[in-house]
Amino acid sequence: MQGKREEFDRLGFSIERGLLTSAECRAVLAHEKNESGVAPEPWAKARAAIDPFYHRLGADERFLALLRPLLGEDIVLWGADLLLRAPGVVHPWHCDIESCGEDGGFVSIWIGLSHTNRKSALNLVASSHKFGTTIQEQAHIHGLRRGEGTDADVVAWARSLDPATTLVAPKVGNGDAILFDGRLWHGSRNTRRYFSRTAILLQYARADRAVRMFDPAHLEWPLRTRQDVLPPVVVVSGRAPEGLNAIVEAPLAS
Repeated sequence: MQGKREEFDRLGFSIERGLLTSAECRAVLAHEKNESGVAPEPWAKARAAIDPFYHRLGADERFLALLRPLLGEDIVLWGADLLLRAPGVVHPWHCDIESCGEDGGFVSIWIGLSHTNRKSALNLVASSHKFGTTIQEQAHIHGLRRGEGTDADVVAWARSLDPATTLVAPKVGNGDAILFDGRLWHGSRNTRRYFSRTAILLQYARADRAVRMFDPAHLEWPLRTRQDVLPPVVVVSGRAPEGLNAIVEAPLAS
């Protein structure tokens, strides 16, 4: 585990093979299909705060055993979202607005559920969590808007900050997980000719970190978070201080 921690600290990400079984991947997809008419409030990432299924998944001890060496004993789960990418669909290069503060303390777990391979999984810029700048800021500096920077642009910006960095397209399949620091530069595109790729994203933070929702009207630099409403978060390990986040009780099965 020490080696994994050192790898994560150095690269900003690590790979866990087979974190979910094939049956578990199918169970998530089936649950989402059955619950597709239920819209989480106050945002799409609130599934784990309102749905017992996603809470149980996010609080799974297999996940927490990976997270404690990175975040400590006191951990909150603040995001759970299903990510569907049809063939040809691109999720632009970005840093997660909620979790890209310079002090860190945020880790996400991305798990491919269906039609996952190198052509449809996340792309990452190694060690970019240490750059001290988001990719949104770099795009702004270079006069580009969200989604306009090419892979070559991203690599050039990254190597101007760290000549040793590389763009990584991990070879992962269904059930494999990518753990990554929220400050890491990342994006995805499904370049498969057929089949949509589905993944689940579970997002965690040290319990002493303030969790705020991104402002969907301000996805460009300078980044903004909403202050008018707090997202619900659930304690999944240890304890959380009072008054910092909107802590809610774990949802119970009916």
